Amino acid sequence: MILHSRRWRLLIRTAVLLLAGVLMLVFAAPASYALQNDTPKLITGPTQLHDKTQPIADSYVYTSDVPDLSHVVTTHDLTAEYNWLAVPSYNGQLLVRAEGPSFLHAYYRGMDLNMYDSPVAANFYGKVTPLKGQADADQVVKDFAKHGISVEKETAMVILQGEEPRTYRPMVPVVGLLATSWLAALVGLLRILTGGPGRRRPVRYTSMAR
Repeated sequence: MILHSRRWRLLIRTAVLLLAGVLMLVFAAPASYALQNDTPKLITGPTQLHDKTQPIADSYVYTSDVPDLSHVVTTHDLTAEYNWLAVPSYNGQLLVRAEGPSFLHAYYRGMDLNMYDSPVAANFYGKVTPLKGQADADQVVKDFAKHGISVEKETAMVILQGEEPRTYRPMVPVVGLLATSWLAALVGLLRILTGGPGRRRPVRYTSMAR
């Protein structure tokens, strides 16, 4: 059968090698984040956002501040709505992206239950990552500018509210499976190219003299 031919075996293994490699690159960053400690790193000021000796990009972080609720930016994608808030003490260098209205509802509910007359500090925690890596970064910068808030796309960071390392842990076994598939495809490919055990060899028949 044609599927057992050398050509098709080469094509199949090459396809598996490429697909597994691409998927490993896609899942590598989330899997790395998943392996972080469940205790977030405390950030207290803008200087920590760009500390080259102790970079915090793609780390699990925590900070607390009074949110600027009068200038909330909203964006949408195919499946979700996001509310973006500027953290005032970071001078436009740190934003928070909360999925859906649940974060704002919980914040207002907390104020009502405690009978506060003015905004109080909120707890922001999650994965911190460069704003420029977000699909709707340009729209966010433009909408904040309409509110008179300057946000530098290339340098600002954003906390993805509520995204804890354990959220990504189901991806870790997937990366291991992809790595195993990639290695198996590579070994199979090399065996075919070098004529190893994976390649069929012709059978020779000899006659015995009487």
